[in-house]
Amino acid sequence: KELQQLTAIIARSTNQEVARVIREGCGDKTIKLESTSHFHKIKNLMLALLSRFVLSESILKDLASSADPDRNNQERRAEVILTFMQISGNLVMYARNLIASCGLDKPATSVILQPYLIESNVLNNKETSLSKEISLGVVVQQMVQCVSHFHREKVTLDLLLRKVTSIPDLNSTTIREFLPEGYNRFSSLDECKQQVNQAMHKEVQDKRQELESCEFVIENCLYLVWAHLDFYMLQAIPNKTLGLENVRARPEQLGEENWHFTVEQINKLKQGLISVFNDTFCKNLIAVTQDMNSSDRGFVEALIRRIKKLIQFVPNK
Repeated sequence: KELQQLTAIIARSTNQEVARVIREGCGDKTIKLESTSHFHKIKNLMLALLSRFVLSESILKDLASSADPDRNNQERRAEVILTFMQISGNLVMYARNLIASCGLDKPATSVILQPYLIESNVLNNKETSLSKEISLGVVVQQMVQCVSHFHREKVTLDLLLRKVTSIPDLNSTTIREFLPEGYNRFSSLDECKQQVNQAMHKEVQDKRQELESCEFVIENCLYLVWAHLDFYMLQAIPNKTLGLENVRARPEQLGEENWHFTVEQINKLKQGLISVFNDTFCKNLIAVTQDMNSSDRGFVEALIRRIKKLIQFVPNK
């Protein structure tokens, strides 16, 4: 809970304007140096946490078993998983705020992630997870895992909603399924139904919050993928007529980082993303947006179109 609250504050208070003020500083060089140092320490820590909070089935099982070892406290399990999802959302929002321009659809003027993908099992390696160089692959893995998790848990939510509608029809035998240990504590069937109704509505509420957090993570991951691709392919790669095989990202854009991007790296990234953004995955992505409002749904669909255009149709320079 404390980490969730802390990352939320940092993410919501960070944007390019804050970074600019810290970078330009005030007249006092000592204060400017201290502010810049603190900003970059926080940045490195937040980005390092990105790979530590990538969703996976194994992590969810570990969270559930640690939160509820006896498997009898559904509310506690739901709370821990929701907190994990909220931390993940705060981290991708922080990364987005670091690079986002004032306009939602304006190209990024800086990048913070290296242009390569990773295998999902690499994230289980703690040494890799704590690496100073975080790649776009971490964000892609988070997005893929969250889309899968969303559709699994959407099925669970639909099942919970069907159970809620069946509560009025429960009898003294069938209601024991919902109160396996506490049925005898109630004096009447109506009292049992009331208790079951409250518990089921709480489960539905928790599951909806989990799915909303999942949507938030997916939307921010999509933005990060698009913004980085746009920078890599349209801004960072030099024209071959310049005779450059290698381009170095400008330090004033990236802060302390001084990265080299090659055409080969970008081509490899493109090929990997073509495999990720196949027709099935894109359909699943669109399906995630069905309960969003029209503006959010349109934004996500536009990001998907832009990403596919960048990886499929932008010619190599």
